[in-house]
Amino acid sequence: MARGYMSRQDASALSWMLNFAHTIGARQETFKVSAEESGTLQSSVEAFETAKTLASDPATRGLRTVFMKNEARQQAERACAALYLRIKFDRTISDDDKLSAGVRIPKPAKQHVAPPESAPLLMLMSLEPDGHILKFGLSESSTGHAKPEGVTSMQLFRHFEDEPGVEPVLVGCFTRRPIRVNYEPRDNGRTVTYLARWMTRRGETGPWGNALRAPVVAVSVTPGVVQRQAA
Repeated sequence: MARGYMSRQDASALSWMLNFAHTIGARQETFKVSAEESGTLQSSVEAFETAKTLASDPATRGLRTVFMKNEARQQAERACAALYLRIKFDRTISDDDKLSAGVRIPKPAKQHVAPPESAPLLMLMSLEPDGHILKFGLSESSTGHAKPEGVTSMQLFRHFEDEPGVEPVLVGCFTRRPIRVNYEPRDNGRTVTYLARWMTRRGETGPWGNALRAPVVAVSVTPGVVQRQAA
């Protein structure tokens, strides 16, 4: 099976292997490879080269030579893989040396982004017949979907003032604004308090932002009549 750094095509894979084996063999000390390891690598790649030639020549091509070629390729791949990963992640081997051998440079590890020290600013945009339209940002003048670096969403919680002692309930996690929060007619006349905080990709959260209080206006609509429901 072709590996991620190696082509599925035999010709391209062999070209890569030949360069890999030759470069390492010529600079064993640079790549920290023993003479025995280099010899095993070289012989495996040469065996694949020979088997591929036989399997490609119309005069010798057949089921047996194709099978032998595939077996030889797998042996060569295993010999390459044994050294490839070791070289790739050895920080004492320079990137230029790795590239010369056809080794891909590992991507730098992503640094952990700490939760923000700031908090989102919640703002009430409008009272609707069935709920609230809210927006959030870094400040009142922020535009777009402003969020601190490393933050993926905003957690919005709420609690009703007529339920003292009850913990705020999560409304949802939002990445865009505005936010619509709907209410039932039975909530009409109550007062709700919203709280929000930023959340990172890892689920870590920042401090709570401002407490936003708003009256609930929830009405039922019948044909031609709009009625305000009692609390």
